[in-house]
Amino acid sequence: MNSLNGKEIWNRDYSKGTPWTRFSREEDRAIFIWGASSDFVKEESKEDPELKEKIRSKKEREGDYYVQILQTSTGNVLHKVYIETGRGSFRLRQAAISDNHLVLFDNQNRLLIYSISSGERIGQIFGVNGSLSPTKPLLAAENKPGVLTIYSLPSMAEFRKLKFDRPLVFVKFSKDGNRLFVLT
Repeated sequence: MNSLNGKEIWNRDYSKGTPWTRFSREEDRAIFIWGASSDFVKEESKEDPELKEKIRSKKEREGDYYVQILQTSTGNVLHKVYIETGRGSFRLRQAAISDNHLVLFDNQNRLLIYSISSGERIGQIFGVNGSLSPTKPLLAAENKPGVLTIYSLPSMAEFRKLKFDRPLVFVKFSKDGNRLFVLT
């Protein structure tokens, strides 16, 4: 990882499998995702007893994912999450992070919400065009064309529902989390 002045901040070798990555500048964090059966995860499990046990306890891990959340400014691994897919019954398409929440968007039009600190799934909703508030425990998602629901996290309680005349194209909370930009 390089800074704007061209000096290296941190460096890590991923020769055993390149991760799928997503970055959050606001959070100073990055999401690195590998397939659980990748060579990288096999190597990582040799040094991580918790991951080794999780892998050993899974009868079928094909299609599962291993997620590391890193602090981008230091390269330190902050959290690790193992994602079970039920024998590859879904594939991940996008990922977002805010505070203690990891939201994964899958190919079944679902948003899967995980607690980063515990690694446990705290909920799932059907929807697209999701956005996490960077400062408040809120998640917005379009559940039906033109219907945007805002959920309170981690309870997944419906906080507010907004209806639009057309399907949504883009949804994003402001940096301060007080406003929501919606493009139809």
